[in-house]
Amino acid sequence: MRGYDLIEPFRIAYPGAKIYGFSSVEDMREPFMQAGADGFVLKDLYNPSTSIDELALVIKKGDVP
Repeated sequence: MRGYDLIEPFRIAYPGAKIYGFSSVEDMREPFMQAGADGFVLKDLYNPSTSIDELALVIKKGDVP
């Protein structure tokens, strides 16, 4: 099972929640978005703190980079 497979059941359980894909694989952006994610953040495996900062900013602002 992939993360994007959980979007639909999560939406049913938590209808008002924002759902973001978070992966180190750029090609996962489209499957997450097609599954109904509100956005996608690409992990930086070489600088994890950058990924965490970017994800925190997206959550705080509600924007998609």
